[in-house]
Amino acid sequence: LSDQVYIEYKCRVQGNIEAQNQITNEAQATWAAAPGSALQFDPLFETSIVYFERPEIEVNVLDIQPGYGSGNGVHVGEVVTFEALIEIPEGKTLDGTFSCVLPEGLSLEEFISFERPQEISFSIGSTNQVLAGLNITNIGSGTENTNRMITLPLGVITNAASDNDEKEYIRLVYSATVLNTAVNQNGYQLGHTATLQYRNPVSTALTTRTDTHTLEILEPELDVDIAFFNDQILPGDQTYVTLTISHKPTSTGTAFDVDLTNDLPIGL
Repeated sequence: LSDQVYIEYKCRVQGNIEAQNQITNEAQATWAAAPGSALQFDPLFETSIVYFERPEIEVNVLDIQPGYGSGNGVHVGEVVTFEALIEIPEGKTLDGTFSCVLPEGLSLEEFISFERPQEISFSIGSTNQVLAGLNITNIGSGTENTNRMITLPLGVITNAASDNDEKEYIRLVYSATVLNTAVNQNGYQLGHTATLQYRNPVSTALTTRTDTHTLEILEPELDVDIAFFNDQILPGDQTYVTLTISHKPTSTGTAFDVDLTNDLPIGL
């Protein structure tokens, strides 16, 4: 051999490979200084490692009702519908568990749906058998901590798709109510975190993937001003009174059902 030789070959990944696993491929070369010589140089080893995809999770807001604000702004009493998308790579994801922690001031209203494509299956069993493990709990005491945590064990998740260049997702949809509690003041940030926990097949440790979506409390803050047209009047005179109600600069929400009362003092 006087120059270089390139050897290329194609491999197919087995369908039961585990997410976030790795494969080490080792090659060995030996050679001699003369043709047919029994004396060989010490072998040369070289390795290459390939890593397999890991699951991912994404949380989005689908809807806010009645929708008084805009963007990520919410009013007390509104219902927010969330979507959690879990991307499952081809092969197996070990010991999966979905969970989400709602911030103080948000309470689960309804777990709406759990969807999966036909390529994805669970060691626990059918979709209904998976949903039988759904657990909704409080975090702490008080109304503001009611139904703040969702936990759903998924077991071993198998994605049987093979080399189709398409992503497969588990989709969970649930809604939460913005509570009328002390924490939900104007500008308060409601950070909602969704998590997928699974077992890393290399280290055997539990690994988490998370995503957070933040909402902001919008509240109207009003100011009332009252002024006489004349600041000095005599008995029998007439004067005008101006009442002005307006939003303060810090106000972020729409004020509904405003009721303004002006009780005239004795002498007017």
